[in-house]
Amino acid sequence: MLKKSILLTVPAGKTAGNTISNIPNREKPISMKARGTVLARALSFTLFIALYCPAMSQLKADFSASPQSGCAPLIVTFNNTSTGNPDSWKWDLGGGVTSTEQNPATSYFDPGVYTIKLIIYKGNATDTIVKTGVHNCI
Repeated sequence: MLKKSILLTVPAGKTAGNTISNIPNREKPISMKARGTVLARALSFTLFIALYCPAMSQLKADFSASPQSGCAPLIVTFNNTSTGNPDSWKWDLGGGVTSTEQNPATSYFDPGVYTIKLIIYKGNATDTIVKTGVHNCI
């Protein structure tokens, strides 16, 4: 659970409002408002607000490729199937080819077996997957 808290100190006789919104690591922003007026003779009061958010799905990198084998020139499309709603991607498609697209495509001209690496990012979280299996015939 993600906990977001705020301390709000309000001078006596004053009205204060504060909003907590766009809490990181949430799929949809949530918003909560606190408002109060000090009527007592106290110099001030402190309001402590704790907000609990359900944990989001874990970031998990994955992809598929189509076709997975063939003869040159072999044009392969990669489909990102990662979970956790990544916001950026870094692909190493083998043969010196890289991409930051969500679903890249590339052509393979040299025969061989290629290793593909995908790194996904969301905020400070990352996950990586490496697969070997794109085959280009001799």
